[in-house]
Parts: sequence; structure tokens; C-alpha cells
Amino acid sequence: PVADAWHPCSAYLAHARQASANSLEAWEVGLSVAVEGIANLVSIEAPTDDIDYPQLRKGLLAWLGEQSYPEGLVKRIGGMLGGLEMVRPKDRMMSLIARGAASKDDIDAWVRVRNTAVHTRQVTASDFDDSELQQRFDHLHRVYCLMHCMVFHLIGYSGPYSNYAEHGFPDADFPLAAAEGTAGSPSA
Repeated sequence: PVADAWHPCSAYLAHARQASANSLEAWEVGLSVAVEGIANLVSIEAPTDDIDYPQLRKGLLAWLGEQSYPEGLVKRIGGMLGGLEMVRPKDRMMSLIARGAASKDDIDAWVRVRNTAVHTRQVTASDFDDSELQQRFDHLHRVYCLMHCMVFHLIGYSGPYSNYAEHGFPDADFPLAAAEGTAGSPSA
């Protein structure tokens, strides 16, 4: 997608669609990154802390510098502390649960898909077992459900949708019942 011509949400959706045309691993990476991008479009209220994080970071770095810690370590810690000032995509997703726009089960699936896809590990024979492959596809479908629900929230949609988080993709209603918190879970 051309960055200037597409709305960011449309560009992320296009990336998710294109990723599914590749290997399972590329699909997992592409979809999880697209969902992360869409999550960053979700508005979230700033924490009501009375903590001035930039000032806290500055003070801690000054103190570390005075202690004669290696410069590389001080810079690394400074980078870590910088994260305190940002809202993580997962925090944005979690804020949607109470609004009926996401389920914890689907967010947990995104975390698993994302972390498994972006952190390398040795492939074993069990990775090709039917049950393992089915679980990966089930998690991918949950992540699609999360993605669609976030888009529905962003555009103000309410009504029926195909619930990819459940086998057979049954119809469901959006917004989700906020009290469920695990909407999208297969029925027992």
C-alpha cells in the first residue's frame, strides 16, 4: 500500500491479507504485526498517575551516571525506562475488553502468535504434528477475530460478524458482551 494514499488501518489490513499468501511463519509474523499496528490506532486514556515519568527517567539516569556505571549500561537502562512513557499495544487491546471490543482469549492468542513468530527457536518434529498445526491455525483465527473486533470498534460498527475464534466460524454479535471477557471462546 502507498502510505500517503491509504488510511493506516486499511494499510494494516492489507498487510495482514498479504501475509496469509506466504508460509505459515510469515503469516503469523505479518498478521501479528498488522494487529499491533491496528492496536496503536485505538485511543486510550492516559494513566492518572501523578508521576512525571520524563523527570523520573532523567533523575534515575543522572544518579546512575554519578555511580560510575558503564555508559553503555546507563544508555540501555535509559532505553528501558523510556518505555514507561509509552502505552503498549497490549495495554490498548486490554482496554477494549471492558468496552466489549476484544476478548482476553483473543489477546492471549495474539501474544502467543507474536512471541512465537518473532523469537526464533529450533524447530522440532512435533511442530509438524497435526494437533500442533491445528493449534497454530486456531490461534491465527483468534488473532483474526481480535483484528476484526478492533476494526469494528474503530469504525463504530455494531451488528453481526463471523466469529473466526470458534470452529465453524459461527455468527456472533458485536460489541461483545463486556461481562464475558472471554467472548470468542468456544462454547463448552
